[in-house]
Amino acid sequence: MRDDLGPHKGLRELSPGGDSGSGATGASRDRVLSTRAMGAVWLRRTLILLGVSACVVGCSAAGWLGGTLGGVVGATSNDHCDRRYIADGGNNGPFCQEIVDTVAGGQFQDDCRTKFQAETGDGRCTRTGVIAGCKNKKVNDDKSEVWDWYYDVSGLEIEAGVEAGALFPNAPKTVADVNARCIDLKRYEDGAELANP
Repeated sequence: MRDDLGPHKGLRELSPGGDSGSGATGASRDRVLSTRAMGAVWLRRTLILLGVSACVVGCSAAGWLGGTLGGVVGATSNDHCDRRYIADGGNNGPFCQEIVDTVAGGQFQDDCRTKFQAETGDGRCTRTGVIAGCKNKKVNDDKSEVWDWYYDVSGLEIEAGVEAGALFPNAPKTVADVNARCIDLKRYEDGAELANP
């Protein structure tokens, strides 16, 4: 018997004359090595095939799951908070704020209802009755953009049966009035630029 097992480590190579008690001859020795070697090759190939199959199935499932959740988790929306329409005790204003391409639409709407008791919804603010708007220059973490659209609110005050300015004191009436708000750094700390509807 050889001490060095060579390339078939773990397989015992028999001498041509046989090994005591084994009964193996040269021809049967080749068959024993071939059978054992083939079994090892088959086992190795099977394990590789199973590993590749598991990866394909696992990677496909992971890809599908990531794509599905990515479509939900990473989905963006457009939302608005209309401060012209508030519940009793709310904080009104002559404008509607819209946020575009945000991942935090639900939080934006919750904040609108909680802080201002204002009307909120999906989508952008209506452009009907808009004088002009201010595009906020603040850079949001989710890269969303924010506009405040200022409206002619005189019709709402007439409808409510009050004098002009009673519901919305200092409401802008012209594009120049809106622009004065846009450049007011107390209102827009990062600045804002005038936007037309």
